[in-house]
Formats: sequence, C-alpha cells, structure tokens
Amino acid sequence: MMAAPAFQDKVFANLCQGIDHLYTDQQLCDLKVVVGEQTFECHRLVLAAVSQFFQALLTSSWRESSSGIVNIEHEDVPAESFSLLLDILYHGKDIITMETAKDILKMSIFLQVKFLEDYCEQYLSDNMAPDTCLGVWLFADRYQLTTLAKKASHMAVTQCTDVPKSKEVVQLSKGTLLIFLSSQKQLSMDGVCETILRWVEGDIESRKDHLGELLPFVSFPHLTQEYLSTLMAYMHHPLKDTVFGKFMLMCAVAIYATSLMYPRSELESCFPLRNSNVTRCIPESIDVWWWWLVPFLLSIEFNAPVPG
Repeated sequence: MMAAPAFQDKVFANLCQGIDHLYTDQQLCDLKVVVGEQTFECHRLVLAAVSQFFQALLTSSWRESSSGIVNIEHEDVPAESFSLLLDILYHGKDIITMETAKDILKMSIFLQVKFLEDYCEQYLSDNMAPDTCLGVWLFADRYQLTTLAKKASHMAVTQCTDVPKSKEVVQLSKGTLLIFLSSQKQLSMDGVCETILRWVEGDIESRKDHLGELLPFVSFPHLTQEYLSTLMAYMHHPLKDTVFGKFMLMCAVAIYATSLMYPRSELESCFPLRNSNVTRCIPESIDVWWWWLVPFLLSIEFNAPVPG
C-alpha cells in the first residue's frame, strides 16, 4: 500500500530538515571534498544520491572511496560554486539567478548533477533577454547545450540591436559570427560594419586573415553619412591596412566625399546585399561617379597613373 502524498511530503521534509541539522552541526560527516584551497566536510550519501560523479567515485574501488577524501581541480568547479551546491542540497536554497546560473550549470555538468543541470538551463532559457542572449549563446555553444543555444541564437539575430557595443562580440568564434551576420534581422549596415571591426580588433593578428569572408557583408554605399564620418578615423589608424585594407578605405572616402545624386533603387541594384535581412540605411540618392573617383584616390595613394 502506497503512502498518501501528504505523508510522503512530511517524511521528505523531516528527512531534509534532519540532514540540514547534521550538516550545520558538522555531525556524522564522512567525506572531505577539497576544492582549490578549501575543504568541505559533508556526507557521501547526500552527494552520491544526486551526483553521478560522486556516486562513481564513492561506490567503486577508487582510492577516494576508502580514504573519504575527494580532490577536485577543475576550472568549472571553483570553491565558490561548490559552496553554493551544498547550500542547495542541504538547505534547499533557491539561489539560481542570471548572475549565478551559468557557474552553477557548468559545475553541475562536470559533477553530473542532472536535476540541477536541467533547472539552470531552463532558468537561463526563461529569463534570457536581448541584452544577455549573446552571452548565453556563447555559453551554450561551449557546453553543447543545443536547445538553449538555438533559442539564444534566434533571439540574438531577431531582437538584439546592441551587438556592436556588447563585450561578448569579441569572444565570438568566426563560425558563430558568420552565422550571426548571415541571419541577423535587426542591425543596420552601420551596425554590421561596426560589429565586424570590433571583432577583428579584438584579436587583430589572428583575425585579420578572415576579413575576406566578412567584408562581403558590408556594402559601403549602404552606410549612413554619420557612420562614414566616424569611419574616417581609420584613415589615421596605425593599423588601418590590417584592420580594413587600403582599397576599402579609399572606397569609403570616395563615397563620403561625393554628392548625393544617385537614386536609391539604382544603387541597390548595383550593390546587392549578401544578407537581404540587413536594415537598409541608404540616403535617397548618392552619386555613382564615386567609382570614377576611386582610381584617382588610389593613384594618389600608390603614385600610379589614373586609368584612361
């Protein structure tokens, strides 16, 4: 005969309360967990019950099983996070927030605490916002959290407008950046250009060779005059040739320097965008004869004759 749910709840509540008191008073502790420079005295039964990592160590012939000492040296399990784990297990504290969820989740993945993995992943998914989705996407990719990564990437490309200014943009892999640029629906062409520049400048030596794959996402004639004026700072940038390349800079100068005479419709047909979702920020007209000005500017730069 099965016990009534109310009775089961009472049993579990008293059991948890008793374990809480034993831990608080440090009674019957039969396991020492050394994390970094801190030692935590706890109960092997409690940890083995929720963690496959501890269960495997403590129910086999491993030396930890007989010595009662477990040393953990891993970047995903710092002492601060392990202390939070014990607060959750012994005291039932709900301390999962957007500030703690990632640290607790990656620790739970390493220690194989499945219920906590699921809870933290769901918490991040439910509480993600446009200003945090890029960081969540990076985190989910690193730890192969496919469902979370898919949701975060979708939010990033459909709702995130502050990508160029976010600190996470320089941490993106080239592959992730290419996915973002080819799928995003919120950034203006100014934002696309700024995103690429920030990413390259995050690690110029290793990323400069990828510009050939990234620059097709930028169409200079579709940049606003305001942004082009700020882009002119790169003409005096000590790394101008590495970051942008002389030819693209000269094109930018040419576009910025000419009058606004060319119809938008003709310009767009001349400069099809690689990503059709990019918000167009084109003035109503711009003079196509900047193409004639480019060879002239290049001839000044390289002392070459102007083509006839």
